[in-house]
Amino acid sequence: VSEKIISHTSSLNETCKKYNEVVTYFLQVIFQEFELDNDYSLNEAQGIVERLVNRTAKNPNPKYFDYNELFPKFPSYFRRAAINSAYGKWSSWRSNYLNWEKERSEAIDNKKKFTKKALTPQFKHNDFPVFYKGNMFNQTSDGYAIKVYKNNDWIWEKVVVRAKTDLTRRGITDWKQCNPKLVKRGKKYFLSFAYEKEVKLHKLKEKDTRILAIDLGLTNSAVGCVMDSDGTVLARLFIKQAKEKDHLFHLVNQLKKAQRQTRGAKCPRYWNAIKGLQTQMINDTAHQLIEFASKYNVHTI
Repeated sequence: VSEKIISHTSSLNETCKKYNEVVTYFLQVIFQEFELDNDYSLNEAQGIVERLVNRTAKNPNPKYFDYNELFPKFPSYFRRAAINSAYGKWSSWRSNYLNWEKERSEAIDNKKKFTKKALTPQFKHNDFPVFYKGNMFNQTSDGYAIKVYKNNDWIWEKVVVRAKTDLTRRGITDWKQCNPKLVKRGKKYFLSFAYEKEVKLHKLKEKDTRILAIDLGLTNSAVGCVMDSDGTVLARLFIKQAKEKDHLFHLVNQLKKAQRQTRGAKCPRYWNAIKGLQTQMINDTAHQLIEFASKYNVHTI
């Protein structure tokens, strides 16, 4: 669930910029300190990096002492999130590099030519921070209060959103709201919330269950088939979306015509319309399948 922020832009730009600078800093530390045979858990890696960079009463002389000077008053929750993000990126690079080494050694053993290049580490990223409730984020009567980087300091700022999402319409009023993530789309910022709910799975025997089998195709957007455990077909659903596909066909033709006339211009208006229509078709397909599954008391999709 995304809430569009209509009151701030510049301070949020600075917040994301500072957060990504810290992610880059931690990436450089991890590449400098961690070996390829290190396979730490997320909590272990977080503790190691914090001891290397963060000055505290129990750790007065960290190895990378310039961290506190470069990023004064950087919130501890953002620091740990940045470490986790950096370690995840290093782990991904490490896995790809080890796979590359394995492929190279196999090629050499088999006396085959190997031209594939190792993946180059990327230190600059465009991540978005998560605001943790209580320390970085609070709800207000007409919006939210979040901690942002402004005028070289971390301060609380009240942000106003366009309109809070109707949770009743979404059917998630009794779901738990998770910490929001700041997301930028185009030139606007959003607070993106995830909602979770504990659901108990059924404990039925296999012979007492029903399944919904789904096939994604070209002629039909999707075909659903409800079946019993013995293979009996109870119902079928054909999602054709003929009107939407015709609209999409005309939009693509308009895009082609515009690009021919403008010699390959980007034509963002057409691309945005196509993307919006595709998203609507995806959501409509998902909703129809869920309603179909609920109608026939399906246990597994």
